[in-house]
Amino acid sequence: MTLPGMVRKAILPLITVAQIGCGPGDSLKTPVPESPVPVNRIKAVAPTLTMVEGDRTVSIHADQSELNLHDSGKPKLGTISYPTGEVKVSGKTVSRFTATNGTVDQDKKTLLLTGNVKITDETRGLLLTAREVKYGQLLRRYEAKGDVWVTKLEKDNSGQVTTSEAMRMGPLPVMWANEDLDKIATPKKFND
Repeated sequence: MTLPGMVRKAILPLITVAQIGCGPGDSLKTPVPESPVPVNRIKAVAPTLTMVEGDRTVSIHADQSELNLHDSGKPKLGTISYPTGEVKVSGKTVSRFTATNGTVDQDKKTLLLTGNVKITDETRGLLLTAREVKYGQLLRRYEAKGDVWVTKLEKDNSGQVTTSEAMRMGPLPVMWANEDLDKIATPKKFND
């Protein structure tokens, strides 16, 4: 493949994303030539991905992502950089998450977070940290692996949020938690 052909192949998906729009007012005035090969992968800057299953909604925000598409053009599998997001049940946010990297599988309704993963609940002020956390929307739980800690968050006298020394559990190799961190246990105890 010639250099101009390689450049066209690399830039075409980005132009396509720009035409579709990554935010308000994003558009191109110059028409883009049609690609002889269907585009199966796109890169996007600052996308928001949403997975909905029944009364559960997972919103995932990222600095950038690369998405593989179904033949229908809908996202199937994507890798994301510095994901943040929230899990909502019946419209109410029950937990939030951050990580260094993530992989979303729309078919399996899963999100794999890796690197400095932090999950916080919205009611009790709990923080779950791990090297890797898999969220299963159909399973309705987080599965944390590697240096797992659960800590209570509290505000100090100045209003800053800090971790409590009074309630701290870890490090553990594996822990599971439901979506609002109401139940946290080892896999064996979680299913009891």
